[in-house]
Amino acid sequence: MAQRALRDGRALDFASYLHYCEWGFTPSAADAYAGCTTNWEEQGDLCSRIDACPWSDCYLALGLTDGVQDYCADLDTSIARGFNPALSYRMDQQLEEGRVCCLHRRGGAAALPSLGDPDPKDQLDFSYHCAHLYHAFSGVMRSVYGAQQGEALCRGVLELFAERYGKEAVDTLLEMQDQEFSFLPAD
Repeated sequence: MAQRALRDGRALDFASYLHYCEWGFTPSAADAYAGCTTNWEEQGDLCSRIDACPWSDCYLALGLTDGVQDYCADLDTSIARGFNPALSYRMDQQLEEGRVCCLHRRGGAAALPSLGDPDPKDQLDFSYHCAHLYHAFSGVMRSVYGAQQGEALCRGVLELFAERYGKEAVDTLLEMQDQEFSFLPAD
């Protein structure tokens, strides 16, 4: 996201952060979760209330409450920090543990003019993001546990992934393993 903003001469502020979103919901998820987010301005911050979330629902359906807590507590704040460490992105509340909603707060973002909706040409298929995550985590696993044990852990992940999403989804992940994820994809 930051590379695209810099490429286009934009500031690394929340207006660019929101405009350069790299993915979008699939049509079925967009329909299923339409109307679940409310945005407002408060003391110069842009706030969001999210009443239902596909990530939270998936984790909870798998019985992974601790996973959703870890994932949701850090994901958006980490993405914002990676975009520009000076941005203040807070998760004030999460859906799990009986709470009815997530509350996000983007510090100072309300005063910025919108750059409009994300450009579809900057948005990548969700398989690209899944492959990027698998690439990053498999590299860490091999680094931490050594080539043999790390590879065994990665095979286990791919087996579970295939059980849930099918062999075709695994093949898609593996087809992208030579992608250079540190740079903008070639057009």
